[in-house]
Amino acid sequence: MTETYTAADSKKAFLRQLTFLTIGEILVVGLTCAVFLILDRYETKVLLGGLLGMVLAVGNYAVMALFLTLASRKALAGDVKGGQGVSTMSMLGRYLFLALILFLVAKTKAVNPIALVVPLALFRVILSVEELISVKEEK
Repeated sequence: MTETYTAADSKKAFLRQLTFLTIGEILVVGLTCAVFLILDRYETKVLLGGLLGMVLAVGNYAVMALFLTLASRKALAGDVKGGQGVSTMSMLGRYLFLALILFLVAKTKAVNPIALVVPLALFRVILSVEELISVKEEK
């Protein structure tokens, strides 16, 4: 039996993932700040770096989902090459944007670079945990 997913199902799944990711990133930023506090290295730049990293990770995921939706619509309409192009350009654009932000932040030294990178590095782990939880709930 083949399951059919509607646009409403996709939107609901996306919002669930986005909410889980946001909560997970808040926890990651809190843990990062706690580690810096325990190591007696905490300063406001740590919190700012963590928050910026969180915003970039969640924003990157949201933009990725938006462009993948556009790409899949193109592919479903018969323009597979166009869908692949949208997907590829989205990935390149998002990575270039993140690289630019990381470069500018490194130059200005306005935030702690480790605290900035931790949320970006762990967003995939957070989404994997969400996926495991949702699979267990379906059973």
